Amino acid sequence: MAEPTRDEEFTAFVASRAVWLRKVAYLLCADWHRADDLVQESITKLYTHWGRASRAENRDGYARTVLVNTFLAEQRTA
Repeated sequence: MAEPTRDEEFTAFVASRAVWLRKVAYLLCADWHRADDLVQESITKLYTHWGRASRAENRDGYARTVLVNTFLAEQRTA
């Protein structure tokens, strides 16, 4: 069996963590619609840096950090 491609690996990771990321985002902002927006923006950033993220020792931690930093950046501009 061939190694999964970058996109397949990313898609599998996001599919397996989407619910968890949404819950974490909700805990940060207490609004489900805003949580969905935070997750979408974080997933986009994560995709952009997937080469680095896929090599991280703790991918969940990396994704959570991206999510929290996205939330904090949004708070600064609001």
